[in-house]
Amino acid sequence: MTNKLYFDFVNDMFNSVIAKKYGIDNTTNDPIILSNLLNLIWYLLNPLRVLIGKPIIIECAYRCQKLNELLRGAKTGHPQGYCADILVKGLTQEKLFWTIVSLIKTGKIKFWDQIIWEKDSNCLHVSYNAKNNRKQILIRTKNNNTYKYEDVKF
Repeated sequence: MTNKLYFDFVNDMFNSVIAKKYGIDNTTNDPIILSNLLNLIWYLLNPLRVLIGKPIIIECAYRCQKLNELLRGAKTGHPQGYCADILVKGLTQEKLFWTIVSLIKTGKIKFWDQIIWEKDSNCLHVSYNAKNNRKQILIRTKNNNTYKYEDVKF
């Protein structure tokens, strides 16, 4: 596809407005997590950037334990460097989600773990796990403080 990396590793993978707000050091030097983040970029984010043709803004990728606890995040995913919450200027999260689904459906995106449109928070969550890509495409909604995940079939 391309050998060019479209992401600034430090600024994109460790950036967090909330971490900055609370003075949390949201970095790591763990070689496994760093490798996971590089895989996420190389196998999923970079191809998405090329195929969509617009810059992808990473709202949140890696989360240190303290930040993840503050956000009440899942114990896996962000803390291991497997995923990122993304957006593309000029596209709604819904449009971005269905664009990615179309790219998967047509075989243009081959490597992914999860693509989740979190409708309740209008967040698009993407992940790649070199050891276990579950190939899940989900839409999350929230009703009475309960999350519901719907599988998207094609």
